[in-house]
Amino acid sequence: MWFMTSVLAVLLLTLQAVSPKGNLLALNGARKYASADMGPKFIAVRRSTDKGLSWSPTAFVVDDGEGHVGLNVGSVIVDNVTATIFVMFVYCENCKQRSLLLINSTDDGQTWGEPRNITSLVGSDMVTHPSPGFGIQPVELPDGTIHVILRNHGRYRCHCKMVMRSYDGGETLSYRTMYFDDTLIEPRIASGLWYSHGVMYYTGPDSKTHREKMTLRWSYSNGTSWDGSLRVWGKEAGYSTMTMLPQDRTHLYILYERGEKSSTEEIALAVVQL
Repeated sequence: MWFMTSVLAVLLLTLQAVSPKGNLLALNGARKYASADMGPKFIAVRRSTDKGLSWSPTAFVVDDGEGHVGLNVGSVIVDNVTATIFVMFVYCENCKQRSLLLINSTDDGQTWGEPRNITSLVGSDMVTHPSPGFGIQPVELPDGTIHVILRNHGRYRCHCKMVMRSYDGGETLSYRTMYFDDTLIEPRIASGLWYSHGVMYYTGPDSKTHREKMTLRWSYSNGTSWDGSLRVWGKEAGYSTMTMLPQDRTHLYILYERGEKSSTEEIALAVVQL
């Protein structure tokens, strides 16, 4: 998908979505010169109309210039009613005053509008990083429960994921529902989550301390236990995200960071037949 080049110094933060016309979109936040969260970046996009067999050339839909602070992606949202694709991202994440921005495409991801600052709409005191992929990793269960998997950045109680649930459609997310999933070990990272036809899927590094060993797990019990696993990549591996095409429920598309010596050497797509 993407490799480190003289233009893209470090590839980080994978985003993936299915467009209103059923095509695959892959996005990432590309660091220009270094791996730090601060610093100038691009938002890069590629598009596939043949289920991932071939991809369009990379389009740089946002370029934040040469400043020290830079942008951080971000979440992708597809509105199938209006056939609009939105990408939300934050500018100057570590500044006292952050800005929340939004870009959108109305032609299935082929072209993109200019970024719009929506900080005033959500309130400057509410602006935070919208996180990579789909924001936090939520899925809706058949009974309407929202199941959320969280990065345990402080390694509270374990080197594993925190899990929370909302029983009112996401209006509230009480800490009283939180528990720790010892199976989903992590080295402080955002992971992938997907739910389809009674099966929950999870992707992330199978390590407590290092970004390595990208692994797919699945659960037939809505995440209360995990029934199997598949090693996707055995070496360095980082962020990941998943999707399915609406016309094809037999394949799972996993977009993830990987490499031989570093997890940011390339962004790869794995297609798993279910």
